[in-house]
Amino acid sequence: RAGIPTYVLRVGDFAERVYRGMLRRAADVLAGGRPVVLDACFADAGRRAEAAALAARHGAEFVFAYCDAPPEQVAARLARRDRRDGGPDGGWPAIAQSVTAQWQAPSAGEPGRFVRIDTGRPRHEWLHALGLGTKARP
Repeated sequence: RAGIPTYVLRVGDFAERVYRGMLRRAADVLAGGRPVVLDACFADAGRRAEAAALAARHGAEFVFAYCDAPPEQVAARLARRDRRDGGPDGGWPAIAQSVTAQWQAPSAGEPGRFVRIDTGRPRHEWLHALGLGTKARP
């Protein structure tokens, strides 16, 4: 996303095209028998259902890792992104506010495994929460 003005991320069907492209590429990887990580917000149940259905079609497990952190850490990270990307001050916080407004917490009826990751905690704790804490990296 570096170099993309943050206001572009909210224009028209940009987000829809990004999600569709990501799922298309993931399908190719899954068809080859490899796992994928989809790095996106998946703020609503419909988007998560699409990803879960894709995983099911390829016999893969769907795990939704919901990343959370203390508000002051989130604010600091978003400010660093604004500086890194050279966009207008407050661009990334505006996107975060939009995602928060659209957020639908996962419900018991949704497919897959849901794991809350507190990104304010040390990385080894994130890996443990995902069940990866003792596995060696490939």
